[in-house]
Amino acid sequence: MYLHTAPVDCGWDLIDLQEDFNLSGKVLINPKLKIGVGVSESTLSIIYNMIDILTLPTRGEGFGLPILEAMACGTPIVATNYSGHVEWAGSGGELIEPITFTAEPLTNIRRAIIDIDLYVTSLVDLLDDEELRKKYGRNGVTS
Repeated sequence: MYLHTAPVDCGWDLIDLQEDFNLSGKVLINPKLKIGVGVSESTLSIIYNMIDILTLPTRGEGFGLPILEAMACGTPIVATNYSGHVEWAGSGGELIEPITFTAEPLTNIRRAIIDIDLYVTSLVDLLDDEELRKKYGRNGVTS
């Protein structure tokens, strides 16, 4: 599994968490990524073209640029069926319906909570079905 995120963010230390859950050696995290500092566009393209599926089980996105970038590279997606990207992302993969919503205490912004069982099932089904991944990849490029 590749996690394209800052390894330390909002109090989480992903390096420590992978050790806590016995995932050492199974998770690839770039320790040099920082909040607001990513990688070059050419490196990002290489990453999207190396992975089987981009997943973004977000509680809310304004636009969902990583989904669009993955689709442009022909990478199928699994994402939350909520927020801005749902208007254009559906043909490039699976959109997981929220089972409930919650509001952030300070901002009262509504956030979606997905059904984790449906999410995992969608990921596994897509990993097991190469033809469906190819179909979603083609759909994403032509969307």
